Formats: sequence, structure tokens, C-alpha cells
Amino acid sequence: MNTQPADLQALPSDIKELHPQQAAWLNDVATVYLQCGQFDKAHPLLRLLIKLCPQDSRSLKQLAYLYYQQEKYELALQCCRHLKKHFQGLTDYRLYLLQSFCHLKLGQKDQADEYYKRFTASRTTP
Repeated sequence: MNTQPADLQALPSDIKELHPQQAAWLNDVATVYLQCGQFDKAHPLLRLLIKLCPQDSRSLKQLAYLYYQQEKYELALQCCRHLKKHFQGLTDYRLYLLQSFCHLKLGQKDQADEYYKRFTASRTTP
């Protein structure tokens, strides 16, 4: 059974691996696209990076943010769940905030409050 988010299951199969410097460069390019709001350019890069560098959580975090910006809140939450499941020990307070915002946009106030509490707790813990 494929445990990746549904949107990540159909990727090009002709590229098999990236050199670490290539991956870092592509991640930087995707970040610039995200910052400029060019989501249609960032999306395929992030999907490729997730496929070729599954051990690196950065691209999946960026994809979750992209989905949030595109108002695809369920997909953003799916990416967050994938991060939590496959990157045990990942402590990124921004993910709690993103999940809080997604739940709020979906009208799920209780879940939004819970993730916001996790966000604030993670910010105050040394």
C-alpha cells in the first residue's frame, strides 16, 4: 500500500536520483518560486524532490505550505500527517501553526485550537 499523499503517487519515472547538491539547489529554486507565489512552478519541483529524496522533510513541508496557499487545506493536512508518521521526532513548530490554520479554514475550531496550543507550547519550551 502506498502511504504517500495521493498527489505524490503519479510522478515521472525517468529520473532516478539526484546528487545532494542538485537536490539542495532544486529545493532553493522551489523556495524562491513559493516566495514569489509561482505555485505552478514550485509544485512539480517539490513533487520530484519528495520522490527522489524521501528522507528529507523540507520539500514535504514546503508542499504542505503550497497547498495551504492554494486553499487546498485537506491536502496540506495530509502532508502534515505524512510528515508526522514518517519523520518521527520532527519538531517544527511551524507545522503546528499550519495545521491550526488549515483546521480553522475548514471550520474545525476544536482541532484548530488544539494545534494552536501545541504551537504556543513548542514556542515556550527551551
